[in-house]
Amino acid sequence: MKHLFYSLMVVVLFGVLISCEKKNEEGNVDYRDNYVGQWKFKVEMMSFNINDTSAYSRDTITYNGEIKYGNIKNEVLIEYTSTKSIVLELSENGVLSNFPTHYSNGEFMTYDSLELNLRWGGNGGGTWHWIDGIKE
Repeated sequence: MKHLFYSLMVVVLFGVLISCEKKNEEGNVDYRDNYVGQWKFKVEMMSFNINDTSAYSRDTITYNGEIKYGNIKNEVLIEYTSTKSIVLELSENGVLSNFPTHYSNGEFMTYDSLELNLRWGGNGGGTWHWIDGIKE
């Protein structure tokens, strides 16, 4: 009888522990929790100017960055290099929006995989950042 009681207590305790949801500072479950954390980014950057200088540069780096909560409840801050970051809106179903230009796009392939294509420019010049991220 004693063993049955202890067995039931273990089962109940285990059930309580696995049913607990992660909560944010306000005590609510936050869908962004799945995406926030340490990430490893492979970033390919290219810039060019075909006007007076005809400048062109291209570089690829690997950076241990982070995805953080944004300032409002549907934003994430993606720090993909030591000097470059972007704030995007993230819907409850994992869709990114509010990109800086209509040329930019990207998505979370899964909770731990991200692809971004950021592009700025015009008038003979531009900058591209191709970003692949894996959550660590």
